[in-house]
Amino acid sequence: MPKAGFANYYFNKLELTRVLHGLESWAERPSRSGWSISGRTATGAPFDCVLADTYASLETGGKTYLQQSDQEPQDEPTGTGGLLVALTQLRLLLTQREKGFTALVYFGTEPLDGGKETVDVLVSALGSVETRWYFNAATGALAGFDTTLLEDTDPCEVRVRDVAAFDGIHFPAELLVRHGDTDYALFHVTHAKERK
Repeated sequence: MPKAGFANYYFNKLELTRVLHGLESWAERPSRSGWSISGRTATGAPFDCVLADTYASLETGGKTYLQQSDQEPQDEPTGTGGLLVALTQLRLLLTQREKGFTALVYFGTEPLDGGKETVDVLVSALGSVETRWYFNAATGALAGFDTTLLEDTDPCEVRVRDVAAFDGIHFPAELLVRHGDTDYALFHVTHAKERK
């Protein structure tokens, strides 16, 4: 006798595997020890970001923002919807795939941001945090992701522009960050390396 829901589970798993294959264009999975990322924003302000196992931090505009892994998800920097949490989710997806989350499922297709680009959508969950991952349906490339810290709150929207090789790892060359109707910053990445 067939198991209830098994067919849906089987086909969802097939679609999930197909979409995650788009991450193989990043060539090598970044180190699980984390990354150090730096560059400049579109306004010319320098930034330094660390994504480690126990914390994520961002220094820019003369301020330092911190999200520790053992604390509740925070809106850091304030007004981004939780950029440091969102970048931590990205690190988990790239280094651990399904194992980094309590759930990761294929959701279907939709137009990205209401435009013409069609994307495959994956949805991950980890604690109260939910992230929608967008992969270009034509190329398979990761186009961006929306991370929501709590239900009924606006997500931190991150759009990926190109992927480049930096010192042996692959990372987005540009990240556009939005929250609500406001663009927070466009980050131009010039250096990215594994943390030892």
